[in-house]
Amino acid sequence: MLSICARHCVLWSIGRCANGCRTRTSHSSPRFPKSRSPTALPPMLKPSVRSAHSREYLGTWGISNGAQPGLFTGTCEGPRCDASGPEKGYTPHARVQQGFLRLLVRAQSALVQRSHHKRRNCAISGARFKRAREVVMASYIKRTIRLNPSQARTLSGFANRRGLSEYALLLKVIDAGFLALLHGTDRETDLAEMASVIGSISERLAERGTSREEASAAEKQIAALDTREAKSHADHKSLRADWRATAEAKGFGEAAQARAIAEAKERARAGELAASPEILAARAVAWAAAKLSERQAVFPASTLAREAGDYAFGRLSHNAISAAIAEAGERGALVPRAYLDRRGAESAGFTTPEAIATEQAMLRLEAAGRGVSVPLASSLAAARTVERAARQSARAGFAWTDDQKRATSALLTSRDRVAAVQGYAGTAKTTTVLATYAREAAKSGLTVTALAPTASAATVLGEALGLRGDTVARHLVSPEAKGLGKGAVWIVDEASMLSARDMAALMASADKAGARLVLVGDVRQLGSVGAGAAFAQLQQAGMATAKLANVVRQTNADTREAVMASIEGHAGKALAALERGGGDVIEGASRDARLATMAQRYVALSPTERVRTLVIEPSRDGRDTLTAMIRQQLVQRGELSSAAVRFEALEAKGLTRAETRQAASYAIGDVVRFARDYADKGVTRGSAYRVERIDPDKAAVALKAADGSSVDWRLRQWGAGKVEVFEC
Repeated sequence: MLSICARHCVLWSIGRCANGCRTRTSHSSPRFPKSRSPTALPPMLKPSVRSAHSREYLGTWGISNGAQPGLFTGTCEGPRCDASGPEKGYTPHARVQQGFLRLLVRAQSALVQRSHHKRRNCAISGARFKRAREVVMASYIKRTIRLNPSQARTLSGFANRRGLSEYALLLKVIDAGFLALLHGTDRETDLAEMASVIGSISERLAERGTSREEASAAEKQIAALDTREAKSHADHKSLRADWRATAEAKGFGEAAQARAIAEAKERARAGELAASPEILAARAVAWAAAKLSERQAVFPASTLAREAGDYAFGRLSHNAISAAIAEAGERGALVPRAYLDRRGAESAGFTTPEAIATEQAMLRLEAAGRGVSVPLASSLAAARTVERAARQSARAGFAWTDDQKRATSALLTSRDRVAAVQGYAGTAKTTTVLATYAREAAKSGLTVTALAPTASAATVLGEALGLRGDTVARHLVSPEAKGLGKGAVWIVDEASMLSARDMAALMASADKAGARLVLVGDVRQLGSVGAGAAFAQLQQAGMATAKLANVVRQTNADTREAVMASIEGHAGKALAALERGGGDVIEGASRDARLATMAQRYVALSPTERVRTLVIEPSRDGRDTLTAMIRQQLVQRGELSSAAVRFEALEAKGLTRAETRQAASYAIGDVVRFARDYADKGVTRGSAYRVERIDPDKAAVALKAADGSSVDWRLRQWGAGKVEVFEC
């Protein structure tokens, strides 16, 4: 039984002496000085000293920061301990010592926490913390040794990150470690033998005719003192090789560690497979939501349920998945939102709190940039610039539309940090509006940067503006994005292809660099691969947007009508307009017949006409088949040689981050390319590795490089978030 009085730092302990007598022991100490918190090693028990009276025993303790030592005394109340009793009856029982040591550690903890509660690092020298997603590890490195180098040990412990504070865990580690050294262990293990401390004590006890099991606490302590040497600082680096050799000899080498880790993972995997339906359903729904939210800001409830079922591999019923979805909605992990498909039909759907936060951050950045910039030109100067550009274009045979003039003037006079141009394909946004704006911005001393989501679009924009185009992803990690200052303009083409996350990152970077941002695109063209229709959302939220609706690329009225009908989603009207304009609409009875007709029509064209002709097939298999048909016919006509050079083309599988962590997402023969180095795994950034073997139970994939080297890739441990996956 322990009772603590914090005011006077007094501990009362009731235990038994080594003779079996009941003891009542008090441990007292002066309070710690307010000006000096304990900042070094926890308190250690000093040797017990026998007093003149046989029923009393004395001891001292101290701490390394110079505080005054305290005194603990104990009195045996049992008849077995008289004035001539054996010496082992005069030392407190181990439990008393343990309780006293714990008291001091806790007292020190209270003072350190009070002084350093706002700091991340612990005040105790030698303390280290490591954090994982759900686990925290606390370590205490003992930096001083007496004689045996193995005493320069590291004490470590793990705990659930949510269940125990880091500092509390560290104190438990120190407490347990020092008590083990003081009193030995309950079991003789190879690890204890490695430490060799207990072995030395046992040898000294054997010389005195006793053993650790039979000796009293006093005899053990005397043996420990006899075997102690003066402390010295340990060189951990020089000792590491010896430790590893000793560990290998004792069966705790790298191979044994790997086996232990593998066994632990197997047990964890078995526990996951044997998890209750409720737990498995919650995991399945969380994984499905993570996968879908990477590509869709709002996803249908039916798709969420289907993906969760795929994750569970038939181990869950529909009712279990539905209940997990409902539970996720109740705790806020899923937020109900109406889902609209391409036809405009509405159904039940969900989004995630993370997606909402990203959208809000993006909209907040755009709104904060309204009215904060100085316009490039006044209204009068902008009008003159537009008229001058329009006259130059007219002399070249291209007349400006009113939409183009208004859009250019709006950009030149804009006071907003973020401005936009919304225009259909073929409205000449780049050659008129953007070219004029970029030219005037450069004249004003601003640095103009051409950006786009894809490399091809960035190249086209850069060539049109006379600049070097760059992708948005590359630009965000470049030094230019961080240090251009307020003299910069970033023009982003195909802005509709940016996800909400990418748009928010781009706007945050522009805000930090003080750069103007011009977003150009068409909300009806290709959307983003990632989640969120960012360009459309910004326009709906009131972002200043100049609009271009007049298509000028097609000069034929029927062709222009076909284009406008396609934009509006009327395929029948578009085909009818093409037929009126002299085009042929040929219907194939089957897929093969359609492809054969396309190949024949293409081959029948002259070489000059082929250069100006596009052959389009929506599917990848159809594209490969059509290409083979065209090549075969050209070979038969003698226009191509029958000799062919075959090469392997890689097609991105387009996996989400959630999918890259699932072994079922891979197939033998897939090619994997990592976006960073993993030196300890033998993986080099940019190198290609082919999938040789897949182990779904262990979430492991065996990879082989071109030089024959193998990599054991554990998807849930490393690399899955920085990888590209291709199929051949």
